Amino acid sequence: MQVTRKPSDNFTRLFDVLAYQLAKYPNEKALNESVNGLWKGYSIQEIIERVNHLSCWFIRNGFKCGKNYSRTGGR
Repeated sequence: MQVTRKPSDNFTRLFDVLAYQLAKYPNEKALNESVNGLWKGYSIQEIIERVNHLSCWFIRNGFKCGKNYSRTGGR
């Protein structure tokens, strides 16, 4: 599933920031995390792809907009 968003600096939703970031500041390392003491960087394009995959997973699994969900259990 391809998701296209128009870049704008008038954000109404959190994921609107991603299209803006890609258009204005397409950094190779937009987000970094430490994994087992080593730093791993993610480009804004990688982050957008991960967000889109997660969004599609929620839709395929019946999650609905406006409903409240919680996660329980271990890490």
